[in-house]
Amino acid sequence: MEIKKINLDRKNLTSTYIELRQDLKPILNLARNTKMTDFKSPWFYGAIGLSSMAIAVLFNNQMNSKTEINEETNTFNKQKIASTIKNNIKIDRDYNVKS
Repeated sequence: MEIKKINLDRKNLTSTYIELRQDLKPILNLARNTKMTDFKSPWFYGAIGLSSMAIAVLFNNQMNSKTEINEETNTFNKQKIASTIKNNIKIDRDYNVKS
């Protein structure tokens, strides 16, 4: 535990000492001259927010986009149709026995 010195009976400050310490011009000049850091600037967070939203939208669109399959020109579909037609013709020949 740190021991702290507490001054209970300190002497009163003189008015000249108080007047010397009331000059705030150097402090205000320092405050005006300090540059805002990039992380505290609203432009920084605006750019980060906009770019993150754009990335999220593009990623979402990429994940949700489906490749459209044209049923008429699809090779697998043509083979499937041809095989079902052959099977139907074969079945029709088997059941259409002329008496």
